[in-house]
Amino acid sequence: MPRQTNLLLFALFCLTTITGFCQESAEPEEAYTSKKLLFGFQMGFEGGFLSGTAAPSDTARTTFTEVNTKPGVGASFGMSFLINSTHKFAFRPGVAVAILPTKITYRFNHYQTETQILYHLSSEINLHFLFRNPAMTNKGSFIIGPSAVINMPALSDGHPKESAAFPRADLGFTKPLKLGVGFYILDLFYGYGLTSTIDSKGSGTYDQWYKSLNRHQISLRLHLY
Repeated sequence: MPRQTNLLLFALFCLTTITGFCQESAEPEEAYTSKKLLFGFQMGFEGGFLSGTAAPSDTARTTFTEVNTKPGVGASFGMSFLINSTHKFAFRPGVAVAILPTKITYRFNHYQTETQILYHLSSEINLHFLFRNPAMTNKGSFIIGPSAVINMPALSDGHPKESAAFPRADLGFTKPLKLGVGFYILDLFYGYGLTSTIDSKGSGTYDQWYKSLNRHQISLRLHLY
C-alpha cells in the first residue's frame, strides 16, 4: 500500500501547509452567522485508488498474466451550500465535477501492457453533515455523510465496463480559514465507494478479472462563501 499511503501523506502535508500560512479570525463574522443559507463554490485536489477482489475466469487467466490497479491524482470544482441551524450542527449539500483518472493495467505478456482508465470524469452530489458549525463557532468540525458519484463516460475507455453510478461514504475534518474578504473553510476527507465501480454484467474479457472493485478517494477542498 505504499502509493496509497503517499496520497494520504500528501493530503495531510497540503492541509498543514495551507493552515500554517492562514490565521483564524478571533470571532466569527456576523454577516455569515446571521444568514440561514450560505452559497459559494468548492474547489480542490483529489487523489484516488482502487481495491477489489480478484476472481479471474479461465479466459482472463489465459489472456492476462497480471492485472494491477494504479492510483491517480486530479482536481474538482463545484458549488457548495451551507445551511446554518445551530452552533453544534450544520448541513452542507453540494455538487461538483471531478477529474480523477484511477487506472487498471493489464499485462498480456512480459512486454505488452494496456492501461484502462476508470472514472476519468465524474460528477457528484454531496450531502455532508458538519458536527460543530464553523460559520457560527469559527472552529474546526467533523464531516460525515454520503455522496452520489455519477460516471460521465465521455473520457472513459470502457474496459472494463463501468457502473453508471455508485454511493460513497465520506468522513473527514473541516477548518475555517481567514484568507481575506469572504468566509472560507478547508476540507480534508476520505471517501469509500460502497458498491463496485465496475458493472458485474460486463461480458468482455476485461470484466472477468475482478469480482468487485471499489474506489477510495482522498479530497482536499476549499469552500468559498
